Amino acid sequence: MVPPFAEDRPIVVFDGHCALCVGRIRFVMRCDRDRRFRFLPAQSALG
Repeated sequence: MVPPFAEDRPIVVFDGHCALCVGRIRFVMRCDRDRRFRFLPAQSALG
C-alpha cells in the first residue's frame, strides 16, 4: 500500500545509501531555489 502524498511537485527518488547519489541530491537541493522538486530516498516507505 502506498502512503498518501501530495502530487503538486515532481518527486526525485534516489538511493539514500549511495554517497554519490546523496551528494548529487544535496547539490540539486541547493540549486532548486524555487523548491520545484521533492526528494525521496528509495529506502523510505513511499520510495
